[in-house]
Amino acid sequence: MLPYVQRGEMRGLAVTGPKRSALVPELPTLRELGLEAAEIEGWFILLGPAGVPDAVAQKLNAAVNNVLATPAMAERLATMGAEPLIGPPQDVVTLVNGDRDRWGKVIRDGNIKPE
Repeated sequence: MLPYVQRGEMRGLAVTGPKRSALVPELPTLRELGLEAAEIEGWFILLGPAGVPDAVAQKLNAAVNNVLATPAMAERLATMGAEPLIGPPQDVVTLVNGDRDRWGKVIRDGNIKPE
């Protein structure tokens, strides 16, 4: 949505992440607006099969982090309204487990069933 907001074709109301975006710092978070339960973030993650040797995972992680840290990649991600999360593989595990637990609770509490 960021390009539409920047061109004035849409009006940004808030960001759905836990903190204000550096890309649109004037927009409050949903939490700031009192909508804590609506906090949502999307992500893209590079995953491999279970059992990938730690040395291989570390090497891939370093390569991906190096690309994400380049100005060209930061600029490209910014055009999509995205910000890179650069860090160790464990950060991905923490992120995925946190979302699984959070949305699993929403599903259980809401008695949501597949149709």
